[in-house]
Amino acid sequence: MKAKEIKITALAILCITITGLTSCSKNIFNAENDYSIIRSFRDIPGVSKDEITAIEELQKKRGSLVYGMTLSSEGFFNEYGEVDGYAAFFMRMADKSFWH
Repeated sequence: MKAKEIKITALAILCITITGLTSCSKNIFNAENDYSIIRSFRDIPGVSKDEITAIEELQKKRGSLVYGMTLSSEGFFNEYGEVDGYAAFFMRMADKSFWH
């Protein structure tokens, strides 16, 4: 029984070591996926001129965008009484990108 436990432990250590070594070899950060450079919808890669024109027309017709959500882990009130969570983060990004 003791030999079986040693083999299982050695195999687990080997798997963890191999996983750790192979995942460290990739650098996932590069200029292609650096989204911090996006300041408006015009900076989003792949957005066509027709789409930009459509967004600009929508901006002219509407002064704001109303977005609603139910309270959940994606949208909740923080300790300061402010709306927080992913939905709030997403809407702040959309607000900066499309309405400013």
